[in-house]
Amino acid sequence: MLVRRWIVFGAIQASMIFGVIAGTIVNMMIVVQSAIFITIPNETRAGMGLAWNGLNMVQLGLDVSWDIYISAATILLGMAMWSHPRFGKIWGIFTMVIGAALFILNVSTFPIPPASAGLFDLGPISGILYLIIVLRILTSLKWVDQALISNSGNHMAA
Repeated sequence: MLVRRWIVFGAIQASMIFGVIAGTIVNMMIVVQSAIFITIPNETRAGMGLAWNGLNMVQLGLDVSWDIYISAATILLGMAMWSHPRFGKIWGIFTMVIGAALFILNVSTFPIPPASAGLFDLGPISGILYLIIVLRILTSLKWVDQALISNSGNHMAA
C-alpha cells in the first residue's frame, strides 16, 4: 500500500513538473509565433522561400516540444487518477489514452502539426479534458476537507 502511494505521489509530482515545463514552452511558442507573424507581412513571407521555411520551423519545433511535455503530463496525471477515489480507473485510462494519442499524433507528423498534416487535432479535446478535471477537483473540495479531517483523527489515535 505504501509503495502504491509513493508511485501515485511520484506520478503526480512528475505530471506537475512536465506541466510546468509545457506551460513555459507554450509561452515561448506563442511569443515566437507572434513575433514572426506580426513583424513579417504575408507578402514578404511569400517571397522569402527557404528562409521563411527555416524561420517557421523554429515555432513549429517549439510547438512539438510543448506537445511532448503536455502529453507526458497528461499520461502521468492519468496514472495518478487511476487509483484516486474521485476519478478512478475509467478517468485514469481515458486521460492516459488522450495523452498517448496526443503524443503519437504529434510525433508522427513532426514537424508539421497533425491538423496541418490532415490528421485530427487532439489539442481541443485535451483542453476540454483538463477543464473537466479542474471542475471535478473544484467540486471535490468538500470531500477533500472531510478526508483530511477523518485522516487526521486516525493519525492522532495511532
